[in-house]
Amino acid sequence: YGGNLRESLSKKSKTYRAMSETIEREPNLFLFYNNGITILCEDFDASKERIQLRKFSIINGAQTTSTLGSYLREQEANRDDEAIAKLRSVHVLTKIYKIDPTLPNHESISKRIKIFNNTQTPLSSRDMVSIQPEQIRLQHRLMDSDPPIFMNIKKGEKEPSGLQFLPH
Repeated sequence: YGGNLRESLSKKSKTYRAMSETIEREPNLFLFYNNGITILCEDFDASKERIQLRKFSIINGAQTTSTLGSYLREQEANRDDEAIAKLRSVHVLTKIYKIDPTLPNHESISKRIKIFNNTQTPLSSRDMVSIQPEQIRLQHRLMDSDPPIFMNIKKGEKEPSGLQFLPH
């Protein structure tokens, strides 16, 4: 994890618990619920059966890989074969970037990939509830009222054009 900007998760963390619950309840959906891992390497060989990486580092996904490893160790200690079988059915999205070390600016490219992969704009609680049906219905009801009232339900949403808006 040398190039990863984050550390592994504590078993007490909300994210660790959420990943563990997904493994237990919906292991087939882990791929869709988790952002996966990103790896930088100097070279790799891939076949259907395996991928061989050379001079690599996980730059995003230490929390995912450490959680999966901790979950496995815990279930092995508990001798919970059913939980281990669920874990075996988990798939993880993996991006592998091969950065040619002979490029004159390969260190700079690698550094930027590490930073950009770990600094996307975080979602606020407000952004996450903006897709809830009741929020969308409320927004539409207010726009259909007389006079129309625009309710901004997510960051960056623009007021509809062609309507007169008065300050509240």
